[in-house]
Amino acid sequence: MRAVDRRMEKAGSGGRTVALFAHADQVGMAVRDAGEDGLLTVAKLANWPPANALGQRVRIDTRNGEVRGAVVAPRDGELSWEALRVDIGAGDRDEALALVGPGDPIVLDGPPEELPNGRILSGALDDRCGIYAALETLRRLSAQPPL
Repeated sequence: MRAVDRRMEKAGSGGRTVALFAHADQVGMAVRDAGEDGLLTVAKLANWPPANALGQRVRIDTRNGEVRGAVVAPRDGELSWEALRVDIGAGDRDEALALVGPGDPIVLDGPPEELPNGRILSGALDDRCGIYAALETLRRLSAQPPL
């Protein structure tokens, strides 16, 4: 699945024309359903292997706020998207579906961290840096008078 969002904005009149490009293509999942054990079944969003999801902490964006969980291994040992589950701590299906609903988006929970020597560890760092650079450019240009 690939989505492109194009946006054109005009600030002021006359002056210069600038084109800025950035992207946000974070991989993720969506809630499909919940089993009787309270574990969520998922659908993958984007093309990525299920092994990369295993053990990851996740955030689920619901109508009632954020729910956190972790991707857990299937009981039968088969590693596929159909077999992976997300544990949100629910005791049964009803409790799980009271917290989340089918279609709710699931993203990996990897907040940025500082490393030694001025380095940063973060998922989707290319997305975050590109969007920051575009927004900062717009901020600085808006403070300058048109040519």
